Amino acid sequence: MNPSHHPSHALIPSPGELEDLLELESTSTHYGVFDHSLLGPLSEFLSAGGKKFRSELIEIGFLYGGGKLNVSQANRIQIASQIIEAIHAGSMIIDDIQDQSEIRRDKPTLHRKYGLALALNAGNWLYFQALQLIEKLELDSAQELKLRRYFNKIFLRAHFGQAVDVGTPMPLLPQSQVQSVCFTSMELKTGALMALAFDLGTYLAQTDQLPIPDGTRFARNFGIALQMFDDIGNFYSPPPKGKEDIRNGRPSFIWAVAAQIANEADYARFIHAAQMLPNESFIISWAELFNLKSEAKTRASQYLWNTLEKGRFGANLQDRVESLLIKLENSYV
Repeated sequence: MNPSHHPSHALIPSPGELEDLLELESTSTHYGVFDHSLLGPLSEFLSAGGKKFRSELIEIGFLYGGGKLNVSQANRIQIASQIIEAIHAGSMIIDDIQDQSEIRRDKPTLHRKYGLALALNAGNWLYFQALQLIEKLELDSAQELKLRRYFNKIFLRAHFGQAVDVGTPMPLLPQSQVQSVCFTSMELKTGALMALAFDLGTYLAQTDQLPIPDGTRFARNFGIALQMFDDIGNFYSPPPKGKEDIRNGRPSFIWAVAAQIANEADYARFIHAAQMLPNESFIISWAELFNLKSEAKTRASQYLWNTLEKGRFGANLQDRVESLLIKLENSYV
């Protein structure tokens, strides 16, 4: 496999770029080793693609910040999309390891196919690759320092969110705290990355401001809504991916909805049904009895459209943002 010819080659250094990066006299003779142990598996993982919500938020953020598209700025937006893609892809690999997931986008997870050590290194490499790509934005030193500090803050927030995600046993949590914990996890992880995408776009518009509060709030809440729909999709997917968060006792929008619509006794039955997984019969019966799918989708849609405050984006950009919200809803039918 030659990563330089792969559809996801933008995140994968070419032999020449690798030579400059590693400063080895004989890099070319070792490229096959790097391809086997890092670049090839990553190219394969990245080829699965995605829904491109983060890339669209970068462009919307750019226009919201008053940016004017030209060839140079379009190139910077493309690099910004690669940066966010690298962070997101790295987080998915690490998530899959921590969740012991078997499937990602209908394919074996990286750690299942190539082993834990290789996958862990690959996920971490993507975080550093994202930071390396900041240089390609060609900002002045003060702007780059400001951006790197902001990235570090978001990384810290996201890892606090991951701590909540992997360290909170949902079945043991008091029912009154379930919704708050689930929203904390969604805000610090998916919400934080979506806000970063939007803010990166506004920064490239040369507003020299990080963040723009109203736009950041929209992007963060859009990310929370995306996670809601993703959690609903996970719950209703077939095994082994389906109900993974519930089976592992991890925060999920499904836990939050169940805690809201059920009384104490019925919520206890939900917990019992979750603990019976992978036997799905109990939790499916509970979900049907309480119309869980409809309740969850209604609440997710309400939250999504509440992110769009009237007049925030102006007439032209408003239409594009509404199209993005519709795209999200239709992606998780």
